[in-house]
Amino acid sequence: MRTRRSLALLAAVAAASSVFGVQTAALADAGGHPAGYQPLSAAQADQLSQDVNTSVVVLLRDQPTPSAKGSAQAAARANAIGAKQSSLLGELDRVHAKKVRSFRAANAVAATVSKDEAKRLADNPDVLSVVPDSVIRGARPSVPPAGAAATSGTRQGSPAAEVCPAPGKVMLEPEALPVTHTASDDPNAPTAHSLGYTGTGVKVAYIAEGIDIDNPDFIRADGSHVFVDYQDFSSDGSAAPTSAGEAFLDASAIAAQGRQVYNVQNYSAIGLPTACDIRVLGTAPGAQLVGLKAFADNNFSTTSALLQSIDYAVNTAHVDVLNESFGFNPFPDKGSQDAVRLFNDAAVASGVTVTVSSGDAGITSTQGSPATDPAVVSVGGSTTFRWNAQTGYGGYSPFAGGGWLNDNISSLSSSGFDQAGRLIDLVAPGDGSFALCTPDVTRFTSCTDFRGQPSPVERSGGTSESAPLTAGVAALVIQAYRHAHHGDSPDPALVKRILTSTADDLGVPADEQGAGRLNAYKAVQAALSVQTAAPTGSTLLVDQTQLDGVGKPGSQQDWQVRVTNTGAAAQVVRLDGRGFGAAQNKQSSSVTLDDGTSQHFADWAGVNNNYQKVTFTVPPNTDRVSASIAYPGDPTASLNARVRLILIDPQGRYAAHSLPQGVGNFGNIDVHSPAAGTWTAVIFGRVAASGGTNGTVLFEATTNNTTGFGSVSPSSLTLAPGQTGTVHVSASTPTGPGDASGALVLNAGADNRTTVPISVRALVDTAHGGSFSGTLTGGNGRQTDIGQTNFYQFDVPAGQRDIAANVSLSKDPGNSVVLFLIDPQGQEVARGTNRLTTAYNPTTRAGTLQPVAQTDLYARNPRPGRWTLIVNFAGAIVGDALSQPFRGTIGFNKVDVHVTGLPSGGTLAAGKPVTATVTVHNTGTAPQNVFVDPRLAGAVPVQLAAVEPASLALPMPGGAASPSWLVPSQTSGVAVVAKATLPVTFDFGPESGDPDLPAAIHGTTAIGGVLGHPVAAGLWAADPAEIGPFGPGGAPAGSVDLSMTAWTEAFDQAATSPVGDLWRTSVTPSTSLALLTVQPGQTVTIPVTFTPTGPKGSVVRGTLYVDSLVVGNTPQLTALNFADPADTQPSGNELAGLPYEYRVG
Repeated sequence: MRTRRSLALLAAVAAASSVFGVQTAALADAGGHPAGYQPLSAAQADQLSQDVNTSVVVLLRDQPTPSAKGSAQAAARANAIGAKQSSLLGELDRVHAKKVRSFRAANAVAATVSKDEAKRLADNPDVLSVVPDSVIRGARPSVPPAGAAATSGTRQGSPAAEVCPAPGKVMLEPEALPVTHTASDDPNAPTAHSLGYTGTGVKVAYIAEGIDIDNPDFIRADGSHVFVDYQDFSSDGSAAPTSAGEAFLDASAIAAQGRQVYNVQNYSAIGLPTACDIRVLGTAPGAQLVGLKAFADNNFSTTSALLQSIDYAVNTAHVDVLNESFGFNPFPDKGSQDAVRLFNDAAVASGVTVTVSSGDAGITSTQGSPATDPAVVSVGGSTTFRWNAQTGYGGYSPFAGGGWLNDNISSLSSSGFDQAGRLIDLVAPGDGSFALCTPDVTRFTSCTDFRGQPSPVERSGGTSESAPLTAGVAALVIQAYRHAHHGDSPDPALVKRILTSTADDLGVPADEQGAGRLNAYKAVQAALSVQTAAPTGSTLLVDQTQLDGVGKPGSQQDWQVRVTNTGAAAQVVRLDGRGFGAAQNKQSSSVTLDDGTSQHFADWAGVNNNYQKVTFTVPPNTDRVSASIAYPGDPTASLNARVRLILIDPQGRYAAHSLPQGVGNFGNIDVHSPAAGTWTAVIFGRVAASGGTNGTVLFEATTNNTTGFGSVSPSSLTLAPGQTGTVHVSASTPTGPGDASGALVLNAGADNRTTVPISVRALVDTAHGGSFSGTLTGGNGRQTDIGQTNFYQFDVPAGQRDIAANVSLSKDPGNSVVLFLIDPQGQEVARGTNRLTTAYNPTTRAGTLQPVAQTDLYARNPRPGRWTLIVNFAGAIVGDALSQPFRGTIGFNKVDVHVTGLPSGGTLAAGKPVTATVTVHNTGTAPQNVFVDPRLAGAVPVQLAAVEPASLALPMPGGAASPSWLVPSQTSGVAVVAKATLPVTFDFGPESGDPDLPAAIHGTTAIGGVLGHPVAAGLWAADPAEIGPFGPGGAPAGSVDLSMTAWTEAFDQAATSPVGDLWRTSVTPSTSLALLTVQPGQTVTIPVTFTPTGPKGSVVRGTLYVDSLVVGNTPQLTALNFADPADTQPSGNELAGLPYEYRVG
């Protein structure tokens, strides 16, 4: 398996376009106003009237609270601002200032003055800051349209002390530290570090790419190194050039020392007016770090490298915490058949706490493996926006005049429901911040700023930041627990419970936040208090991290939850269930982004952007606002084709950013507890001249309020220190098939509110029509193989002949739909796509696929039990609608296949052809390509033909395709053998999902095998790797040959048909496949000719399988699992199995 790192964010955001310089020299310092500021004398006025050529914006200190536009309060506010500006305007008149403009949205004045007057204004105690009103020159259309000039790129509106420290001061980074109560610039703030816990004595490992372990901020004040071990399993070598972005992010978030000072004033093309000195500190600076390099310079790893890394961390390095900021989205996601999950479970059983990033594909049920493992701590992302203010990223500079809001869910955070119906565990900041970097781009290519210059700090963010932040806090918990428990360590399950029980409820849906946002201070207090005689603080410990249930629609699910007071005093805990009501106050509009007519601003990279604004109203007492856009981007274009959405609240605060991870043609953001009033949505994207998208962008905003969810009894608990109470929780599954979430809210005071997330899933009622429905919105473009995923489970009674499932879109067949049918053992049995194949070459896998609005799949002879239908809307949407309904049905015994003339006993003369006729009536909703597959009874070993080359060099070249084979239907087992010139290993499995299994190593030979009933048909692949760790020079050169054998029913060479048999090409490659299409409601016939061969009197028994051909686009099926360069992936569904038998005469 090739696994791509869950990158901090997409690094190409700045590199995708040319970077243009910007002059942002500081004109004045916003702080340090001297005492005794004197009125302007006549002589001074004359002197300050000379050389009036410096354009500035003067932001006054007194900023009246904004009011609703057009209200009496707004008029009064404008009058008040006018009065406050009168003195300043009088001075500007005396110094002959030019182009004086007074603003009312914020209390500010723009003017052109002399440099000395600018300095004088900065010293005025009534002035908050003076910033240059300069023009940023970004990329422009080839013919500059009117009004295309970029706006000022300097930071406006936010108090300077919030964005950067005062002169001579240094600000603590990342902002996640004070937000999670881990550390603070305020020595009186209640933080974990203020309690004396920094992770000392705890060993933490991470898996990423290469890093500079000698970076000055990985060296402690006493000269000792943070890194106590560093090993390479990537085969590149520990000293090889590397991107290093993820490794620096992980190591910084965990254990950066905060001893170095970095000035980020000019990190982006939009400079800051003054120096901005920061220091980068980890959540556990006292911890020992173990760096495990498993990702090569191409940003990919193999499962084998990951397994070796995990094994080394547990059994050689003996770490306490392991962080994994990587993942992929297997369909199916079957834990017992996932090698990484099996190794993680072994690590947890060994006492290692494993933290995993949930992924960066958004909230539409996109969390990936290994984060879906209940044994690990899965971490999503929340927002902190100071970094945006420092860099101007995401449209902050021209639009945010009043600061920013933190503690919402990052739009990139993968969350929602997984295949098992579970949610993420908690969230931690992961939207944007700074991390350490070594500015030697010949060794560490990610160590550049937004201007493309070498930089000692890099952009950090994504759930790849959230997870290592949490790993560091886990180290604090372990240190604190050991201190209070005579050196004993907590088991990983307890560490997880402490982290979730002390998380702060953000007041957002449970399927987005899990338990809440990480709180290091409370977590350390709980660790000091669990089962001790001297508890501290006021924390609670809950015995379950989340509640989940599955049942018929509207059925009641029940749980018991035990809550322990781990605080120092008695606590009254109020308990209730919380959900969110239906969307209301829908406000829709559209804008057009056009190089010639849109307004423009230059972004963080100096590139010109089109933008348009939309306003909408949020009523008082609203609990949540959500906004979405849809746009017509080209998913195959560069990242510059993305369109973004930000929200500015009525106070001018930067509240949310859609943060698209690719050209997904959709964006969604939400904000909890929104201020009432007029909000502004800014929709923007780079100009077409820079590869941006022009066209119509649809917009919609809605609001929600909280509602009750289920029932909770009792409604309160009064608990003495150490006392445990039991809570009975009930909730009903949704009234229709699908998933819903809520939260058990535990409120022990204003600063002590957490939740237990609840997930309930309603089964499809196949006994009453088997219908289900939903709404397709879209994803954030992170991956081509996932956008939005829905899961539908149903029970299959014994004795059913077949399963038939379908999904229909109400419009836009261009939206990709992929269905996976998973049996009770977790095996993929069937799949479907909304693409009809009109031509196909099995050898090159080149084909012509026609979009259709319906998607069907079928499974023959299903075993009884609980099945899962996965509906994956892969990749980008078309972008011409904000949402569209879909509907589907699941039923039994729908296939209509008949045969005449099929041998059913008796004798057939040798060499004399006999023809049977198969009739297929399409009872489904989508057109099908059907074929017949005659097979002989009994499984035999068959050598499969390699679809992609199976002989290659070691180390495996980064751009090489994974060796792969087409596994035919009716296969009960496969075995892969690798023979190499060096010790070798590999992992193997279906390209789209689990199982993903390791090989058994026997020196230069490795063997892997799996049995099933049957195993999943379709493309399987293997990724060979040498066995590390490797030295500075990397892995030695060698070669490897792989082969795959399938135990399958033999192909009947005596039976032929004019219609191509896909499965037969697995052993006998073919360059063409004759197709036979049957439309819904129509019937086709297929002749099958038997020409008996063999000894006279021999008996031939077999089954004539009737299948449908299913071909999907490779990027939508296996973008991250294995490296597959082909355009398509073929598979098939069995419609019927028709037994035949004859004696050769």
